[in-house]
Amino acid sequence: EAAAHDAATNRVFVSNLSYKVDWGELKDTFRQWGPVAFANVAKEDNGRSRGWGIVEFHNPRDAATAIANADGMYMDGRRIYVREDEKATELA
Repeated sequence: EAAAHDAATNRVFVSNLSYKVDWGELKDTFRQWGPVAFANVAKEDNGRSRGWGIVEFHNPRDAATAIANADGMYMDGRRIYVREDEKATELA
């Protein structure tokens, strides 16, 4: 079921990721809610995951659906949190 409101952005911020989750797993998980244009997991300088990532959909409706369905779900044994990426977080 779609969210009651459309997201203002097509990007979602995903936190509390397992350190084993990479961008490919993030993209594969989130594409069930719509075509994913981009996904990435933030990394420390040493390559270790920072435990959060960004998923960008092609349209805001898919982002809203992902927020409604993925927030609080379990991924790789950890409960993840998904919200709009209000800050348009940049990942190097």
